[in-house]
Amino acid sequence: MERAIAFADPLAQLPGESYSRALMWLRGFPCPVLQHEVKDQYGGLVGIVDFYWPTFRLAGEFDGAIKYSRGEYLKDGTPRDAVVEEKKREDRIRATGLSMARWDWGAAWEPESFEPRGLIRILRDAGLPQARQSTPWPGM
Repeated sequence: MERAIAFADPLAQLPGESYSRALMWLRGFPCPVLQHEVKDQYGGLVGIVDFYWPTFRLAGEFDGAIKYSRGEYLKDGTPRDAVVEEKKREDRIRATGLSMARWDWGAAWEPESFEPRGLIRILRDAGLPQARQSTPWPGM
């Protein structure tokens, strides 16, 4: 219980983010910065990403289906509108020179899956190194 409390981070906004973060630690990936502000070349805010690995210039996003289906998230738009807006946001983030990795509950629940790709493969394919054992993270 004490280890779980030490590992907890209030910046993780959703259960899927916390679950993904625990998998990252267990599988030996580097510790990400949570809720990182991505800025353009002029210092303007482009977006906030769930996970960020500065050494690898990689942003990570956990997306639950709720983001594309519930009224409070759709802001009077349709699911299609939400997908289009998210794609535009991702394009703006990539324009800053960052790479982007995305996953959902399916990838988190089946992290070792090859088809569809699980979280482990998504992170490896994005260029994150994986140690044989858990790497030291703050609080652990």
